Amino acid sequence: MTQLTLLRQGSSLAQASNQLRVLDEQGEHKPFAERLAEHGLHSLRATGIEVLQINVGKLCNMTCRHCPVDAGPD
Repeated sequence: MTQLTLLRQGSSLAQASNQLRVLDEQGEHKPFAERLAEHGLHSLRATGIEVLQINVGKLCNMTCRHCPVDAGPD
């Protein structure tokens, strides 16, 4: 099944301003390092670079749910 971008779905979250509004409504968030410490985990450290990804636009041949820029063929 093809995953549609937020834009193609007609979602209001396709606009960055709406994404920021939703995040602001959630209130204050603890820093990530503090959340890790609460669960007895240490801070994350990079062990090296395996993949270098450069996003130069929002046109992509795939539409992935985890895409941070909501890229896709549309």
